[in-house]
Amino acid sequence: MSRELTDVLHDRALMALRSHLRAERYHASMGHFEAGDPVTHAGYEGRLLAMEWVGAISAEEVASWRQRLHEAASWREPPREPPARAVRERAIAHLEERIAPLSPSMRDGFVACIGAIVAYEQTGVLMAEEALAWRERLRARIDMEPERPPRCSRRDLVRVLPGPPERIRGLRVTTVELYADGVVVRWHDAQRRPDASGTPRIWSDTDRQTAGHGDPYLGGLSDDLGTRYIGGGGPDLGINGGWKVRFGSSSFTPAFPNGARRLTVAYEGSDFEIEL
Repeated sequence: MSRELTDVLHDRALMALRSHLRAERYHASMGHFEAGDPVTHAGYEGRLLAMEWVGAISAEEVASWRQRLHEAASWREPPREPPARAVRERAIAHLEERIAPLSPSMRDGFVACIGAIVAYEQTGVLMAEEALAWRERLRARIDMEPERPPRCSRRDLVRVLPGPPERIRGLRVTTVELYADGVVVRWHDAQRRPDASGTPRIWSDTDRQTAGHGDPYLGGLSDDLGTRYIGGGGPDLGINGGWKVRFGSSSFTPAFPNGARRLTVAYEGSDFEIEL
Protein backbone atom coordinates (compact mmCIF):
# COMPACT_ATOMS: atom_id res chain seq x y z
CA MET A 1 0.00 0.00 0.00
CA SER A 2 1.41 3.41 -0.98
CA ARG A 3 2.28 5.95 1.69
CA GLU A 4 -0.17 8.43 0.11
CA LEU A 5 -3.06 5.95 0.41
CA THR A 6 -2.05 5.08 3.99
CA ASP A 7 -2.10 8.78 4.91
CA VAL A 8 -5.58 9.15 3.41
CA LEU A 9 -6.86 6.11 5.35
CA HIS A 10 -5.29 7.44 8.55
CA ASP A 11 -6.90 10.87 8.13
CA ARG A 12 -10.31 9.33 7.43
CA ALA A 13 -10.01 6.98 10.39
CA LEU A 14 -9.18 9.83 12.78
CA MET A 15 -12.04 11.89 11.39
CA ALA A 16 -14.47 9.03 12.07
CA LEU A 17 -13.10 8.42 15.57
CA ARG A 18 -13.34 12.10 16.49
CA SER A 19 -16.97 12.01 15.37
CA HIS A 20 -17.60 8.93 17.56
CA LEU A 21 -15.94 10.69 20.48
CA ARG A 22 -18.18 13.77 20.13
CA ALA A 23 -21.27 11.55 19.85
CA GLU A 24 -20.29 9.55 22.93
CA ARG A 25 -19.76 12.72 24.97
CA TYR A 26 -23.08 14.13 23.83
CA HIS A 27 -25.04 10.99 24.68
CA ALA A 28 -23.26 10.68 28.02
CA SER A 29 -24.00 14.31 28.96
CA MET A 30 -27.68 13.83 28.03
CA GLY A 31 -27.93 10.57 29.98
CA HIS A 32 -28.99 8.61 26.88
CA PHE A 33 -26.87 5.56 27.71
CA GLU A 34 -25.38 4.02 30.79
CA ALA A 35 -21.62 4.49 31.09
CA GLY A 36 -19.85 1.72 29.22
CA ASP A 37 -22.94 0.64 27.27
CA PRO A 38 -21.86 -2.80 25.96
CA VAL A 39 -23.63 -2.59 22.60
CA THR A 40 -22.21 0.83 21.80
CA HIS A 41 -18.69 -0.12 22.81
CA ALA A 42 -18.82 -3.42 20.98
CA GLY A 43 -19.44 -1.35 17.85
CA TYR A 44 -16.51 0.92 18.63
CA GLU A 45 -14.26 -2.10 19.27
CA GLY A 46 -15.21 -3.55 15.90
CA ARG A 47 -14.37 -0.29 14.14
CA LEU A 48 -11.03 0.05 15.92
CA LEU A 49 -9.96 -3.48 15.05
CA ALA A 50 -11.06 -3.05 11.43
CA MET A 51 -9.08 0.19 11.13
CA GLU A 52 -6.02 -1.51 12.58
CA TRP A 53 -6.44 -4.52 10.29
CA VAL A 54 -6.29 -2.41 7.12
CA GLY A 55 -3.40 -0.31 8.44
CA ALA A 56 -5.35 2.91 8.90
CA ILE A 57 -4.24 3.24 12.55
CA SER A 58 -1.53 1.61 14.62
CA ALA A 59 -1.94 -0.73 17.60
CA GLU A 60 -0.84 2.11 19.89
CA GLU A 61 -3.53 4.38 18.43
CA VAL A 62 -6.14 1.63 18.90
CA ALA A 63 -5.27 1.43 22.61
CA SER A 64 -5.36 5.22 22.97
CA TRP A 65 -8.72 5.62 21.23
CA ARG A 66 -10.20 2.68 23.12
CA GLN A 67 -9.37 4.48 26.38
CA ARG A 68 -10.66 7.85 25.11
CA LEU A 69 -13.99 6.38 24.00
CA HIS A 70 -14.37 4.58 27.33
CA GLU A 71 -13.73 7.80 29.27
CA ALA A 72 -16.14 9.73 27.04
CA ALA A 73 -18.97 7.46 28.21
CA SER A 74 -18.82 9.14 31.63
CA TRP A 75 -18.09 12.63 30.36
CA ARG A 76 -20.01 15.60 31.74
CA GLU A 77 -19.63 19.12 30.44
CA PRO A 78 -17.86 21.18 33.11
CA PRO A 79 -19.66 24.26 34.41
CA ARG A 80 -18.70 27.39 32.57
CA GLU A 81 -16.90 29.99 34.60
CA PRO A 82 -18.02 33.56 33.92
CA PRO A 83 -15.42 35.41 31.86
CA ALA A 84 -13.23 38.00 33.50
CA ARG A 85 -14.63 41.51 33.40
CA ALA A 86 -11.70 42.74 31.33
CA VAL A 87 -12.34 40.03 28.72
CA ARG A 88 -16.02 41.00 28.37
CA GLU A 89 -15.13 44.67 28.08
CA ARG A 90 -12.62 43.93 25.32
CA ALA A 91 -15.16 41.77 23.46
CA ILE A 92 -17.87 44.42 23.67
CA ALA A 93 -15.45 47.13 22.56
CA HIS A 94 -14.47 44.92 19.61
CA LEU A 95 -18.10 44.44 18.57
CA GLU A 96 -18.82 48.16 18.90
CA GLU A 97 -15.85 48.86 16.65
CA ARG A 98 -17.05 46.30 14.10
CA ILE A 99 -20.64 47.54 14.01
CA ALA A 100 -19.91 51.29 13.95
CA PRO A 101 -19.01 51.59 10.23
CA LEU A 102 -21.88 49.42 9.01
CA SER A 103 -24.92 50.88 7.26
CA PRO A 104 -27.50 49.82 4.65
CA SER A 105 -25.03 50.92 1.96
CA MET A 106 -21.95 49.51 3.70
CA ARG A 107 -22.43 45.81 4.49
CA ASP A 108 -18.92 44.53 3.83
CA GLY A 109 -18.18 43.81 7.49
CA PHE A 110 -21.46 42.03 8.25
CA VAL A 111 -20.19 38.44 7.93
CA ALA A 112 -17.05 39.18 9.96
CA CYS A 113 -19.14 40.76 12.69
CA ILE A 114 -21.52 37.78 12.80
CA GLY A 115 -18.48 35.52 13.09
CA ALA A 116 -17.18 37.51 16.04
CA ILE A 117 -20.53 37.30 17.84
CA VAL A 118 -20.67 33.52 17.28
CA ALA A 119 -17.12 33.12 18.59
CA TYR A 120 -17.88 35.09 21.75
CA GLU A 121 -21.04 33.06 22.35
CA GLN A 122 -19.35 29.70 21.81
CA THR A 123 -16.53 30.57 24.20
CA GLY A 124 -18.90 31.80 26.91
CA VAL A 125 -17.95 35.47 26.71
CA LEU A 126 -21.54 36.26 25.70
CA MET A 127 -24.66 34.47 26.92
CA ALA A 128 -27.12 33.21 24.27
CA GLU A 129 -29.53 36.08 24.98
CA GLU A 130 -26.72 38.64 24.71
CA ALA A 131 -25.50 37.15 21.43
CA LEU A 132 -29.04 37.29 20.03
CA ALA A 133 -29.33 40.95 21.06
CA TRP A 134 -26.06 41.74 19.28
CA ARG A 135 -27.19 39.92 16.14
CA GLU A 136 -30.50 41.79 16.16
CA ARG A 137 -28.68 45.08 16.60
CA LEU A 138 -26.38 44.20 13.72
CA ARG A 139 -29.28 43.33 11.43
CA ALA A 140 -31.09 46.55 12.31
CA ARG A 141 -27.92 48.48 11.47
CA ILE A 142 -28.10 47.39 7.83
CA ASP A 143 -31.92 47.35 7.59
CA MET A 144 -32.29 43.56 7.63
CA GLU A 145 -35.39 41.84 8.97
CA PRO A 146 -35.16 40.70 12.62
CA GLU A 147 -33.74 37.24 13.16
CA ARG A 148 -36.76 36.33 15.26
CA PRO A 149 -40.28 37.76 15.04
CA PRO A 150 -42.02 39.04 18.20
CA ARG A 151 -43.16 36.22 20.46
CA CYS A 152 -46.43 35.78 22.27
CA SER A 153 -45.76 36.45 25.96
CA ARG A 154 -48.44 33.92 27.07
CA ARG A 155 -49.27 36.21 30.00
CA ASP A 156 -52.72 37.75 29.47
CA LEU A 157 -55.01 34.83 28.61
CA VAL A 158 -58.28 35.92 27.01
CA ARG A 159 -59.94 32.66 25.99
CA VAL A 160 -59.32 28.94 25.42
CA LEU A 161 -60.90 27.13 22.47
CA PRO A 162 -61.15 23.30 22.25
CA GLY A 163 -59.59 21.78 19.17
CA PRO A 164 -61.49 19.58 16.72
CA PRO A 165 -61.70 15.83 17.50
CA GLU A 166 -60.04 14.55 14.31
CA ARG A 167 -56.37 13.81 13.72
CA ILE A 168 -54.43 14.52 10.55
CA ARG A 169 -51.69 11.93 10.01
CA GLY A 170 -51.47 11.37 13.75
CA LEU A 171 -51.57 15.02 14.85
CA ARG A 172 -54.46 16.56 16.77
CA VAL A 173 -54.93 20.19 17.82
CA THR A 174 -56.04 19.88 21.46
CA THR A 175 -56.64 23.54 22.35
CA VAL A 176 -56.08 27.04 21.02
CA GLU A 177 -55.23 29.73 23.58
CA LEU A 178 -56.03 33.33 22.72
CA TYR A 179 -53.79 35.88 24.46
CA ALA A 180 -53.76 39.66 24.40
CA ASP A 181 -50.63 39.60 22.22
CA GLY A 182 -50.85 36.32 20.33
CA VAL A 183 -52.22 32.83 19.80
CA VAL A 184 -50.87 29.50 21.12
CA VAL A 185 -51.82 26.24 19.39
CA ARG A 186 -51.39 23.12 21.54
CA TRP A 187 -51.05 19.82 19.72
CA HIS A 188 -50.54 16.10 20.30
CA ASP A 189 -48.84 13.90 17.69
CA ALA A 190 -49.57 10.18 18.07
CA GLN A 191 -48.41 8.35 14.98
CA ARG A 192 -49.59 4.90 13.96
CA ARG A 193 -46.62 2.60 14.42
CA PRO A 194 -46.43 -1.21 14.36
CA ASP A 195 -45.67 -2.94 17.65
CA ALA A 196 -43.56 -6.08 17.95
CA SER A 197 -46.32 -8.23 16.41
CA GLY A 198 -46.75 -5.88 13.44
CA THR A 199 -50.22 -4.75 14.54
CA PRO A 200 -50.77 -0.98 14.08
CA ARG A 201 -51.23 0.91 17.31
CA ILE A 202 -52.70 4.33 18.11
CA TRP A 203 -50.98 5.99 21.05
CA SER A 204 -53.53 7.63 23.34
CA ASP A 205 -53.70 11.29 24.41
CA THR A 206 -52.73 10.26 27.95
CA ASP A 207 -49.55 8.47 26.86
CA ARG A 208 -47.22 11.42 27.48
CA GLN A 209 -43.96 12.12 29.23
CA THR A 210 -41.99 15.35 29.29
CA ALA A 211 -38.71 14.40 27.67
CA GLY A 212 -36.79 15.10 24.49
CA HIS A 213 -37.75 17.31 21.63
CA GLY A 214 -39.30 17.22 18.16
CA ASP A 215 -41.31 19.50 15.90
CA PRO A 216 -44.57 18.79 14.07
CA TYR A 217 -43.90 21.73 11.72
CA LEU A 218 -47.34 23.31 11.71
CA GLY A 219 -47.90 24.86 8.32
CA GLY A 220 -49.26 28.15 9.64
CA LEU A 221 -52.24 29.93 11.15
CA SER A 222 -54.96 32.01 9.47
CA ASP A 223 -58.43 33.36 10.23
CA ASP A 224 -61.54 34.42 8.33
CA LEU A 225 -60.47 38.10 8.37
CA GLY A 226 -57.18 37.40 6.58
CA THR A 227 -54.84 38.24 9.48
CA ARG A 228 -51.17 37.56 8.69
CA TYR A 229 -49.85 35.46 11.57
CA ILE A 230 -46.14 34.92 12.17
CA GLY A 231 -44.71 31.95 14.06
CA GLY A 232 -42.92 33.18 17.17
CA GLY A 233 -39.80 31.03 17.31
CA GLY A 234 -39.50 27.33 18.04
CA PRO A 235 -42.33 25.41 19.71
CA ASP A 236 -42.46 24.16 23.29
CA LEU A 237 -42.09 20.40 22.93
CA GLY A 238 -42.02 16.99 24.58
CA ILE A 239 -41.95 13.32 23.59
CA ASN A 240 -42.38 9.96 25.20
CA GLY A 241 -39.61 7.36 25.20
CA GLY A 242 -38.80 6.04 21.75
CA TRP A 243 -40.11 9.06 19.81
CA LYS A 244 -43.59 7.54 19.51
CA VAL A 245 -45.56 10.53 20.87
CA ARG A 246 -44.81 14.21 20.51
CA PHE A 247 -46.74 17.03 22.12
CA GLY A 248 -46.39 20.69 22.86
CA SER A 249 -47.40 24.10 21.58
CA SER A 250 -46.58 26.60 18.84
CA SER A 251 -47.07 30.34 19.28
CA PHE A 252 -48.08 32.99 16.75
CA THR A 253 -48.49 36.75 16.64
CA PRO A 254 -50.43 39.06 16.45
CA ALA A 255 -53.47 38.59 18.68
CA PHE A 256 -56.69 37.09 17.33
CA PRO A 257 -58.70 40.11 16.08
CA ASN A 258 -62.13 41.18 17.25
CA GLY A 259 -64.79 40.16 14.75
CA ALA A 260 -63.04 37.02 13.54
CA ARG A 261 -65.09 33.83 13.92
CA ARG A 262 -62.81 31.04 12.67
CA LEU A 263 -59.18 29.97 12.99
CA THR A 264 -57.47 27.59 10.58
CA VAL A 265 -54.35 25.61 11.49
CA ALA A 266 -52.51 24.21 8.46
CA TYR A 267 -50.66 20.91 8.72
CA GLU A 268 -49.17 18.83 5.89
CA GLY A 269 -51.54 20.06 3.21
CA SER A 270 -54.70 19.78 5.35
CA ASP A 271 -56.50 22.14 7.73
CA PHE A 272 -57.89 22.08 11.26
CA GLU A 273 -60.90 24.41 11.57
CA ILE A 274 -61.63 25.95 14.98
CA GLU A 275 -64.89 27.88 15.30
CA LEU A 276 -65.55 30.45 18.01
